[in-house]
Amino acid sequence: MTDAQLSTTAPRAVLERLSQAGVSPAGLTILSMEPIRAHCGARWASKRELVWEFTERHVRKDMRPHDQIIRLDEVNYLLVQPRRCRHEAESLAINLLRTIHVYFLGSAAPADIGIGRVAGIGPDGIDYIVVPLVGQVDNAPPDAEEPKARGGAPQPALVFADQRYRIVFSVDPIWNVYKRAVGAYVVNPLVFALSGGETRPADLSEVSLKDLTAIDAAVLTAAADLLPTDGTPGCAVHVPLHLRVASTDFGRHQLGARLATARPGRSGRLVACLGGLDRGTPPSRIAQATAFLKPHCQGVVARCSAADADPSCWADARLSAVALDLSELPLDSDGFHLLARFAEKASGVATALIAHRVCSLPALTTAWAAGFTHVSGDVITSCVMEQMVAVRVRAETLWAAQVRSFEEAPAGFPGRLSA
Repeated sequence: MTDAQLSTTAPRAVLERLSQAGVSPAGLTILSMEPIRAHCGARWASKRELVWEFTERHVRKDMRPHDQIIRLDEVNYLLVQPRRCRHEAESLAINLLRTIHVYFLGSAAPADIGIGRVAGIGPDGIDYIVVPLVGQVDNAPPDAEEPKARGGAPQPALVFADQRYRIVFSVDPIWNVYKRAVGAYVVNPLVFALSGGETRPADLSEVSLKDLTAIDAAVLTAAADLLPTDGTPGCAVHVPLHLRVASTDFGRHQLGARLATARPGRSGRLVACLGGLDRGTPPSRIAQATAFLKPHCQGVVARCSAADADPSCWADARLSAVALDLSELPLDSDGFHLLARFAEKASGVATALIAHRVCSLPALTTAWAAGFTHVSGDVITSCVMEQMVAVRVRAETLWAAQVRSFEEAPAGFPGRLSA
């Protein structure tokens, strides 16, 4: 990866608004059409408007309400995805570029598919890091069955399940708001379906139980590989598993076999995170899955994406923590009250409340003020350079890394005394 700077002709007011709004650099990605321009040569002047029109139309098909695409110059676009974590945003950007290249060039050469990871917006332009696809995705061996940690540190890796799915995962730290320390990490898998030469995000609600079990088993193995084997104290690693798998005999048999062989010689701790919960999930299913997983894991976390769910009915499951994804939650007064009600109900179920996919400082302060005890997401990951180690993270560092001097932080920000 190489550093670069783009002097853009885009309206300065647009970039300033992004910076002042506290949009995390994790949600900003540069898309370059330079390979298409090079291919067109002298015809670029007559073809560029067609390229612009197709690119913008294609990108907007996958946009969320808060996403934007801004053309910076003739060949570069800024893709703004404030509600996505860096890993998800970059994976989507790579797939968009691949489709655009296939449309105009007939193929998508891995050497041509590179995105820009924005590091910041300054007075002279946009600072970014070129992230090539070569050596990260397409160079993975096609017969790989599970990701391996290289050098003891978690790295993005690939998993293939029956050659029909590709799993790209990242590892993010979980920050304890009150202790101001990172002592646990969470594995975040992103599953893609391979079909007809195309790679698209998989809809796991439509995946068969057999395939979903294979995916969970692969992610579980990847998480176990992150645990130290040399006897050194290891951080807890949170592993996302699906309730649909853990609540069936077939799924429990497969996970049990994998768990039995995952931990020998490893001094770290696995924490199972049950996902796929919604408002209509019977508490008995959660309790049953928790009873199965507890003997094999350090603890069990119930993780849901619906802030209007009622976690108070999960009290009999004896959960270690309750977690909620914040990526789709509006950061307004309604969103705050929804979070506060969720936290109040969950506080009677577990002492730890985790907010995942926290991608901006406003989201962090909203979760903290609502009563969450732990947060994870790009706003934390960007400040923890060395992974899989216990590390203290000051609130001042988080604020300064994302915005400005800590002196400008609001009185309610974690670690800052109220006026």
